[in-house]
Amino acid sequence: MSALDRLKCIQNNFRQQWNGINCEISGRPGEYHFFSIPSASLSKRKLISLLWKFEFRRARIFLIFCIFFLHLNRNLKLRKQKARSNNC
Repeated sequence: MSALDRLKCIQNNFRQQWNGINCEISGRPGEYHFFSIPSASLSKRKLISLLWKFEFRRARIFLIFCIFFLHLNRNLKLRKQKARSNNC
């Protein structure tokens, strides 16, 4: 079997077995399943306060990552500058 025939066979098998994208894993705009909140057992005010807490935590974690990568980028630039000055 040639490489082209093998590729065609693989593509055909993939097309037959394709079920689409599972949106519970990949996510869909407007749906947020990261935290399981029993919305039926909570009042609207408590549910909103819980969501604000989760969003605040998520924003704080994102900020920590941004600061980390900013420091990492600065350190890499400093290392490159030091390497250049040592080579001269």
